[in-house]
Formats: sequence, C-alpha cells, structure tokens
Amino acid sequence: NGDVVLSTIRTPRSTAHLIYHWFDATTSRCTTSEYRPSNEPGTHTYKVVVTDGCSRSEATITYNIYDAVVASISAINGETTFDNGANICLNGNVVLTASNTTSNTAEVSYSWYEGVVELDVEGATAVCTTAEYTPTNVAQGTHTYTVVVTDGCSKAKSTITYNIYNSVVASISATN
Repeated sequence: NGDVVLSTIRTPRSTAHLIYHWFDATTSRCTTSEYRPSNEPGTHTYKVVVTDGCSRSEATITYNIYDAVVASISAINGETTFDNGANICLNGNVVLTASNTTSNTAEVSYSWYEGVVELDVEGATAVCTTAEYTPTNVAQGTHTYTVVVTDGCSKAKSTITYNIYNSVVASISATN
C-alpha cells in the first residue's frame, strides 16, 4: 500500500567517499545510499554493494509484496446461484461464499456481518468468521450481509442484498 525504501546505514568509521551499487539479480539499479524499487506484488531480492576504495561490503534483502485484498460474494439458493438485489423464493438454504484475490493466502480472515458495515467495524459482532456463511434468518423480506476480508496488510468488503419471498402454495376448497 506504500513505497518500498531500501537504505544503507553508514557506520561512524566510514569517513571516506562511499560508492553504492544496488542490484536485483545481476542488473545494477541504483548508485545512491537509498533505493526505491517497484512495489509490484511478488517476491523481491536486492543486494547492495558498498565500496570506499579500500574495502567492500555487501548485504542482501528478500521480501514479499502482496496484492491488496479484493472481496466478492457468491450466493446460492438450493441449486440456483443469484446476484446482488435478487428476488428469490426460498428453495433450501441460502449459502453465501466470500472470495478474494490476495496473494497472501496464509493470512486471510473473513468476518460476516448482518447489514451494511464499514471497513472499520469496531464494536460490530461478526455472525461468522469463515469464507462460507449460511444465514439462519430465512424469513420473508430483505436481507443484507457484508463480508470483510483481511490479509494482514489490507482489507476489503463486499455486500449482498436479496429479497426472500414465500413460495406459492396452491390449495383447493370445495363447497356444496
């Protein structure tokens, strides 16, 4: 979500003019004490070589940058999938499933809430903390759920609203 800045630390005994070379793989990228590499998602390895005319020192760093999390919800009623704003006749359980696009899959967590919530959901109580949620409220009416997905670096939310209608029940009566 921000810039990556790699820098060297100059020791007190380093009084000579220092020469810096930053490398990714074998390509020299920068010749200053500070380097701002790309913040593209992935695993990155950089090496800095510092010389002062008499000696040489080098250090290597490897770090990961993850995609920002993007949340989405898919919904199914019985065997039928439906979209946000759908009108459905209840046909079995409604199952809501959250998905995300982050590359940081080891750190992903899910929190489901009834209604619309903001990303900063302090004080709100999650009704479920797994990727899949089966709401227990299947009464006729409008239902709204929000999932907040976090990956340790970023968070995103997605909201779905749907209307449940009672199934049509036919009956016949006879009179004399």
